Parts: sequence; structure tokens; C-alpha cells
Amino acid sequence: MPDLKFEIAGLAAPLRLHKSYLAPVSNLVLGVVSCQTKTTFVWPFSTETATDRNALMKALRFCYGEPLNLTASDVCPLLAAISRLQLKGGQSVLWEMRSLAVDAAIRDIKAGVQMLRNCIAYDECCNDKCGRLDQALTRAVFSKANMEKHTAEVVDNCLMHLPQRFLDLAQYTDAHQEF
Repeated sequence: MPDLKFEIAGLAAPLRLHKSYLAPVSNLVLGVVSCQTKTTFVWPFSTETATDRNALMKALRFCYGEPLNLTASDVCPLLAAISRLQLKGGQSVLWEMRSLAVDAAIRDIKAGVQMLRNCIAYDECCNDKCGRLDQALTRAVFSKANMEKHTAEVVDNCLMHLPQRFLDLAQYTDAHQEF
């Protein structure tokens, strides 16, 4: 029987969850509900967008044993949600997600561009804990071959929309030698 109200801003009603499922897998939840009388947990992070709420819901379902199904649009918010939940053993999950995201970016340039543009909204994607997903995706998306073959997608629709620090990470083509 659910014994924890999990409040998420943007949802009409709190989720009814089980301390016995969440506390053993999430250090964040464990720290808040370690007192037996605590029956409400308020998610302390922003869930302004439906994407963030959906990612948190996916992460919570993962805590209950459901497998993760990743898409290019939810890799970054899901990585952030899992990191914020402080899952026990979560580091290996984060690194596996990073690896899958980079592989997807190499296979599908549009997915790579989408994930890279999403990275800048989540600090968790830009730190060492998650293997600097931003830098790994930058190397995959901004290769010389991609810069030449997919100029509009890679340069115009991605690089020009990212912070300046990404300019230094791109692998530019060789400069023209002839006039």
C-alpha cells in the first residue's frame, strides 16, 4: 500500500508511492523519509516543462524495476532526474546512458544535434559525474566529416545555438589553401 505522497510541481495531484521501493534505491528519498512519520516528499528540482516531469516519471518507474527506454529528446532530462534522485548504483546507469547517447549521436546526426542542444539546459550533462556528456556529444557531432557533410544541421542548427565554449571543442575543416 502506498505510504508516500511524492509531490511534483506541475502535476495535479501527488503520486502515491512506496517508501519501501524508493528509500532503498534513492539516497535523496532515503534522506528525506528516514523519519517514519514523514509521509510527503516534495521534489526539490524544477519540473516546469512536461519533458522534465516525464523524465522524472520514467526515473521513478525505473526505481520500481521498469526498464529505461531512451529517446534523443529525453536523454538529458532523464540523466538529470536519475542523477538528482541519487540512485544507489546510479553511476553505472549514468555512464551506460552516456555511452548509448554517444553511440546514437554517431549513428544519427539529427539525434546527436538534439541531444547536444538539450545538454546545455542540464548541469548534470556538463559535469564529471556523468562523464561530461556535453563534451562526448560535441566530439561525436562536430567531427570534420559531419561539419562538411551536414553543415546546415551541425553548424547552423546546432553550433550557432550553443554557448561559446563549444566553439573550441569543434573539429573544423582544414583552411582553404588556394585563392
